[in-house]
Amino acid sequence: TREATLEEAGADRADALVSTTEQDATNLFVCLLATELGIPTVVSVLHQIEHRDLFHKMGVSAVKSPHHLAAESLFRTARQPAIVDYMPVEGDAEVFEIDVTDDAPIAGKTLEEAGAEGLVPDDVLVAAVVKDGNEPRIPGPTTEIGAGDRLTVYSGRGADPDVTGVFGALDDHR
Repeated sequence: TREATLEEAGADRADALVSTTEQDATNLFVCLLATELGIPTVVSVLHQIEHRDLFHKMGVSAVKSPHHLAAESLFRTARQPAIVDYMPVEGDAEVFEIDVTDDAPIAGKTLEEAGAEGLVPDDVLVAAVVKDGNEPRIPGPTTEIGAGDRLTVYSGRGADPDVTGVFGALDDHR
């Protein structure tokens, strides 16, 4: 919580600072120092929701409650167990990872075939494929999607069950 400590840590070269202590007061002070040192993006965890406005007034870019984040993640897992990981993009759009099941409509088809059959909506892009635990690769139209493949998918409508069902996540809740 000393300015000298942040300077020694290279604050002058930092693009961002994330403060994650257990105390809102400490996080607020660290964030204040970071903004005074000119760090462009400052983010903090927030333990007491009533402090949110104070953090924003001090120039903190984003504040998140670890309890809220954990609850959100657990809720998402309960509603969509097939989603391995996800990241919101903007609006409803998301990038998510999903494992293709044996009974997935897309299993055994190339991306070109899946597109021709209308399986993959226009606002959905399979951005990467991992087969048998190998390195991810960028798929092309002739890439065949198989059961067990882990896909990284961009969807303009998010991980909607109509989208995830294509990959076999038929048990996802609406």
